[in-house]
Order: sequence, then structure tokens, then C-alpha cells
Amino acid sequence: MEKKFSRRNALKGMATFIGGAVLAACAPKTVQTLEPTKAVESVPATLPPSTETKEVVYWTQWESGYPDKLWDELKKLPEYTQIMGNYSISCIRKLEDALVTAIAAGTPPDGGSNYNYLDYMARDACIPVDEYLTASTQIKKVDFMEGNWVISTWKGKIYGVPTNEAFLRYGMVMNTTLVEAAGLDPNQPPQTWGELSDWNKQLTKFDSAKNLKVAGFNPVDFMCSDVWTTDGWVPSVSWGFRYFDEKTGKFNFTDGKMADFFATFKKFTDVIGMDNLAGLNSAAGQEVWGPGFDAEVEAIVIDGYWHVGWEEVGKPDLAKRLKYTWMPVPDSRKGVKPQLSGGHTVLTFKGTKVPEGVFKLQELLNTKNAYDVLFKVCGFLPANKSYIASFDTSSHPGLQFYFNSVKEATEWSTPEQCPIVNFVDKTLVEVREKVFRGEMTADAAAADLQTRCEQEYKNAGFTS
Repeated sequence: MEKKFSRRNALKGMATFIGGAVLAACAPKTVQTLEPTKAVESVPATLPPSTETKEVVYWTQWESGYPDKLWDELKKLPEYTQIMGNYSISCIRKLEDALVTAIAAGTPPDGGSNYNYLDYMARDACIPVDEYLTASTQIKKVDFMEGNWVISTWKGKIYGVPTNEAFLRYGMVMNTTLVEAAGLDPNQPPQTWGELSDWNKQLTKFDSAKNLKVAGFNPVDFMCSDVWTTDGWVPSVSWGFRYFDEKTGKFNFTDGKMADFFATFKKFTDVIGMDNLAGLNSAAGQEVWGPGFDAEVEAIVIDGYWHVGWEEVGKPDLAKRLKYTWMPVPDSRKGVKPQLSGGHTVLTFKGTKVPEGVFKLQELLNTKNAYDVLFKVCGFLPANKSYIASFDTSSHPGLQFYFNSVKEATEWSTPEQCPIVNFVDKTLVEVREKVFRGEMTADAAAADLQTRCEQEYKNAGFTS
């Protein structure tokens, strides 16, 4: 059955107590339910040469530096003129709801990055790039980490090159100043969620009027906020299960691990207070990650390697006081060191008149000079194996944990490639808040998530 978009439900938002993303490998989203409409005809892979300047409209969810500072720097590179030729790039920040609405209206951008790519590939909203990839003298599949091609592949067709950002997604980031002020030792970090729960009680502080001053661990910030096809999500990686089986199309929320995740994370909100947490996220800034952590009112978060470069650029004093270590695991899995590799691509949307320009954009972003600029401005590393192998971490000590974890991780996973991930995320946020507020049990939330995702998967036409 053909999977397509419709405008109905295009503006359904996720629960408002969570913010979105700034300089994170995956921006938190205003999530939509995507439904079928008529697919647009594919654009030919080649266009006649022209000397006329052609604009490539390129959307992204990344904020703080990516749409402006990064592209200001990239346009100064000699490679920009050499590769882009008579194409010009207009990079604009747009959240996921705007992209869904534009596709449903038949007015998508030419290209886009930092979205849940599979939702669009699986619904025939994008153009494969296999022909461009075969013809390219610059992009070779063997030069990239193999797992990153999975993120941009659907039913044997490749829809984008690993671009912008890749590498490792999970680590625990501690503000050592706040940790030590609470009488805790950052050199002896918690290894399990139970141990972190005990730390959270000591780290969380209130003033005399019982207003929240410091949240020990924010369970809905950074990589704990959402679920992605680019980065997986915390319960899958930490609890060691896959919520979706790509081969069978079956969901797996009811084996007890999802319920244990809900119950475990509720302990953090019980200490902090859901209204305090909602206020913290709202005050910190909607649609962005991290202002609470940067303001030093959050002590511990879960985030990927990019956090190092981000803080070095934005908060150099804070960056010196951060320590990185393994994400906790359930008490029953103590000693497991989990890690996941993920990343991003650029999609070319049907309806574009400049598909070649979108591919050239990907070639530009995969030059060494562009890699250097991406790290300098955004803290991003690529999926290019030789660049990673030669990268000098000595001047970025926080990165050492992530580079060491390549060899030290005892359990690896890959992001589940679920074609209704936006719906999964929206539903997760809804039931999670109910659990945290005591309005639903952890077991009931897991069962509800299972039932609703199974029904949506069927409604979207992904079952025979």
C-alpha cells in the first residue's frame, strides 16, 4: 500500500512541557501524525546545464549557529564556489510541523536535515540519490561508517548521504561544581538509575519558599526528551531492548522493560515535581535544548559527543567544569556500558526543481574544510572514517570519553527504523507525562503505547 501525507493532523503538537533542540544531534520536535495523500512525481535525476543562479531552499531544525553562523563560514570556503557552482543555499530553521504542513500543501523546501527522515522516505515524499551517488567523484560509500547509511536507506534505495553530524549518541554529562557542592564525588559517578536517583535527591535544591533552584537530573531534557530514527532513545539503549522490529513490523513495549523505564524515571520527577519541571523547561526556553543546564540549574543530563563542542563555543567556563561518563543502566544490568552510533543526512523532497543542487550541498558538507567548520561552530563530527581516525581530541578533553567508548563499550545498538516514529514520539510524550503526574500506572502506559502504535502502524498502511 502507498504511504502518503495528509494535511489533517499536520498541526497536532507534542506535549508542551518539553522544549525542542539547540545544537543537538537531534532536535526535539513538534510532532505530527502523518497520513496519506497523493505522491508527487519524481524529478529527473539530471537537469540541463545553466549559468543562471539557482536557489536551493534548505530547511533544518538545528538552531543557534547552524542556519546563520555556520553557513556564513561555509560560504567563505573555496569549496563552496567550486562545488555549488551556480547554486546558492538559503538555510532556514523550520520545525517538523512546518515541514509536514509544507509537504501536505505541495510546497516543501528543496532539501531538509535534522528531521525524522524515515517518516518521509517511507511515505514517498523524497527523491532517491542513487544515481547522483554513483556519478559522484567525491562521495564514496566505503569512506563512511557503514551504519550511517541505514538511516538514509528505505527498501533498497538511498535517499541521502551521511551529512552534517554523526558519531556516538550517549553519555552522562555532569556539572562537577554542582556535584561537589552536594558532597558527591564526580570521579565516582552513579552506574545505575537507582544510584542516580539517590544522587538526584541530594542534588535537587529548593529555596525557602520551595521554589526549585537546582534539578539534579532532568529526565525529559536532551537525549531523554524524545525518540528518533537517527539516535534511538534512552530506554532502548539503556534497558537493552528494541521497541520495534523492522523485519516483522512488531512493537515491543509490553515485555516489562518499558514499564520499568516509566517507573524508574517517575522517581526523578517525584523529587523535582512535575510543575517545577514544566516551569524549568518553559523558563529555559521552548523548542531548545539545554538553557537550564547552561544556566547551571540542572546538574546532570544525558547527551551525545556534540555537547563537548557546543559548550566550548557557547559556555567555555562551564565546559571546563564538565565531566563525561557512561549513561546509567537499570540495577539489573549494572556493569553494562551501552553505546549507539547514529547520525544525519539531507533529504531531497519531491517537487524540487534543483535536486542536483541539494546533492551538491551534501558534497560540500562532506569536504574536510566543511568538517572543520561544522565542529568549530556546532561541535559536530562527521561519519567519515578517515576524519574521525585523524581527529585530535587533546584540545577537547571532554571528547576523550566518547572516543574511548568506541573500544570500551560492552553493548552496541542501532536506532530502530520505525516508519511511524513521529507518532511513537507524540504518544510517548503524552503517556509519559501521565505517568509522571500519577494519572496512569507504568504498566498501563506501556500497554497504551503498544496498542496505539500498533493501530497507527496499521492505519498508515504498513501492514498487509
